[in-house]
Amino acid sequence: MTSTLTEQPALSADACLCLALRKAARVVTRSYDAAMAPHKLTSGQFSILAHITARSDFTLVALAEAMALDQSSLSRALRPLMRDGLVVLECDVSDARRRLLVMTEAGRARLIGARVAWATAQTHAHSALGNGQLSALRDALNILTQLPET
Repeated sequence: MTSTLTEQPALSADACLCLALRKAARVVTRSYDAAMAPHKLTSGQFSILAHITARSDFTLVALAEAMALDQSSLSRALRPLMRDGLVVLECDVSDARRRLLVMTEAGRARLIGARVAWATAQTHAHSALGNGQLSALRDALNILTQLPET
């Protein structure tokens, strides 16, 4: 027996967690992207550079996992960073089969220049929420990142 739309729960944009998260993510991303624009970075590229700076042994697979991206999305995001000479892939000296993502001096300079703009966007987002809501949002988002794929 097949069910009809009337037998299923009502579809409401207000009730859909996925839609609310995507909408909020788009708005927040636009705010951070606007802050990064003078530095010729997107918020996603800034995040990639910040991740690479934090750890010196990122392979494509490890960075994709750390950022919860699939490898093809990460590769597309890395292309302009590599084209602009901000990131390079180098052979791991301890294992020539592994290729590591390495930030260049130009990449470091771009990231350093963009950090103040990022901090301004961060402060703006934080002040919109306030400390209590910010903490609750971070906790909730951390829980959601642990959801199994269905």
